Amino acid sequence: MGRLSFMIKWLRLHKPLKLLIFLWVLFSVQQHTVWGSDTDKSALLEFKGSVSDPSGVLASWNLNSLDHCSWVGVSCDSGSRVVALNITGGGNSLSCARISQFPPYGFGIRRPCLGSNSKVEILGKLSPSIAKLTELKILSLPFNELSGEIPVEIWGMEKLEVLDLEGNLISGSMPVRFKGLKNLKVLNLGFNEISGEIPSSLSSCVGLQVMNLAGNRVNGTIPKFIGGFRDLRGLYLSFNQLGGSIPIEIGGNCGKLEHLELAGNILVEGIPKSIGKCRGLKTLLLYSNLLEEVIPIELGQLRQLEVLDISRNNLGGSIPAELGNCSKLSVLVLSNLWDPLPNVSSSRDGFSMEKLDFTTDEFNFYEGTIPAEITILPSLRMVWAPRATLEGQLPGSWGSCGNLEMLNLAKNYYSGKIPEGFSNCKKLHFLNLSSNRLTGEIFDKIPVPCMTLFDISGNHLSGSIPKFNNDVCAPFQSLRGDLSNFYDSTSAYISYFTHRTRIESPLPLFGDGDSFTVFHNFGSNNLTGTVQSMTIASERLGKQTVYAFFAGQNNLSGSFPGSFFEKCDQVRGMMLNVSNNVLSGEFPPDSSTMCKSLILLDASRNQIVGTLPPSINDLVSLWALDLSWNPLGGSIPISLGQIKNLERLSLAGKQAERSHPCKLRAAVLFRSA
Repeated sequence: MGRLSFMIKWLRLHKPLKLLIFLWVLFSVQQHTVWGSDTDKSALLEFKGSVSDPSGVLASWNLNSLDHCSWVGVSCDSGSRVVALNITGGGNSLSCARISQFPPYGFGIRRPCLGSNSKVEILGKLSPSIAKLTELKILSLPFNELSGEIPVEIWGMEKLEVLDLEGNLISGSMPVRFKGLKNLKVLNLGFNEISGEIPSSLSSCVGLQVMNLAGNRVNGTIPKFIGGFRDLRGLYLSFNQLGGSIPIEIGGNCGKLEHLELAGNILVEGIPKSIGKCRGLKTLLLYSNLLEEVIPIELGQLRQLEVLDISRNNLGGSIPAELGNCSKLSVLVLSNLWDPLPNVSSSRDGFSMEKLDFTTDEFNFYEGTIPAEITILPSLRMVWAPRATLEGQLPGSWGSCGNLEMLNLAKNYYSGKIPEGFSNCKKLHFLNLSSNRLTGEIFDKIPVPCMTLFDISGNHLSGSIPKFNNDVCAPFQSLRGDLSNFYDSTSAYISYFTHRTRIESPLPLFGDGDSFTVFHNFGSNNLTGTVQSMTIASERLGKQTVYAFFAGQNNLSGSFPGSFFEKCDQVRGMMLNVSNNVLSGEFPPDSSTMCKSLILLDASRNQIVGTLPPSINDLVSLWALDLSWNPLGGSIPISLGQIKNLERLSLAGKQAERSHPCKLRAAVLFRSA
């Protein structure tokens, strides 16, 4: 009892001391907060002093400002400690110009770059002062022109969760060892100039959700420890110099992985079967590597897969029917004849086109055909498989075909008829079946008038060119502007391929980038009958449309040009190739009634008679004219030399014996291909 009484007395006597201790602790915390806040302000000003800010985005950062938490790009916690620094550049940055040259990438983390209205641009080296922001969780400075190496102090930051420097000019290599970044969730260093290998030190970032090193100069191999990242949602390693095989460990803990992009490297051996365990995978991009063997049937387990691109490798064997289990598959690219990788590099003085150290060709040669289990997939929007050694009957089962937009099976060994099932493909705007072994007649219910490209040239088709019956055309999403505006992977892919096929087209491009080309090619078959009126739907006509109709090397007859040009005044430009047929009739005596928007006319090797009228200079848009080897008479009108845009002219044959205007003699040697 005496001891208890003593304790009570002691507590009563020392109440002032306890209060003093409490006040001291409270004062110390406040002082620490104030001191930390002042340190953050000083660190931000130090960072500002180390960079150039031509756009003035950091104008609010000044010593006289009392609240640094109100500065542009700065976010603070309740204690005025800086927790996020986010300044996104864009507009005229060199990195944005470089990124725009590459195929779509970064699905799941895409955002505007060149297409943004931002004129923000920060230049200079990344300052170590950033590391003094000890509470910083987010460091996001993408699409600027920061250069030099990432300071070692930043690699030591303990609380950083997001390190986002995508689209800068960061160089050097990642450190072999570092002590910080234990809480890192996003490492986004895509499209810089980082070299060296992926260091084992990154294995300590066990909570990583996004790793983007695409578009750098990273070499070595893909480390096995990546398979240990259980929370990884996106792995982006495309457009580097990575070699070796894809580690099977990548499928070890990939339950959350949605995007796997390894394109444009030097990866060898086979596609790991373990990728089939990544059940949440939405995009799988493996194109432009040296991958061999066959497509694993295990990929059929990817029920969420939307985009699969395995083109430009060394794959073979049959295409597994198990891919038909990928119920959400929208884009399937099995082969590709044009190189998607640009020859582009960046520097502080601008970006220039240079030859890449390594680029692959298309060596995927499959056996058999595309299984019906794939062609009937309801979400399928694009199938791309030119020169893939596919053979047999052309796939006839396209399901409801309600979503199919682009189909390229050119330069294969398909035989038989063109399936009538294509008549159900109301959204189909690109169909290339050229250079196969197709026979029979052309079905008149195929929606050719709605198609921007319909190419069946180089087959053995017979019968006449139908007067196609078509309903109202489905809306067509033409490509305009920056691809980064397409966040949906499928739409971005289709828009990109639409854009590239326009560039790779054998047709000359005219006007500015707003022109819209519609190309219907019936050439090099056994077609008979007459040339129909322009096979283009009214929805595809317009002052931006350039319409090309090719039907050379057939057995077409009838009068030239007949009623073909009746819609000519409803398009921006017109190209016509009906060479090597048996067309007859007289060349129109009044060219003004012919087609003033005519850009190209090749009617060579027919039976067209008459003379070239003096009014031929009314064809003011004419760029190429080939009327060689026709029984035309008379002299060549001097007005032909008054057509300003005329660059290619061939009048070989009987006319060659007659007089030419002097200025045209050098041009008559041209022969249309």
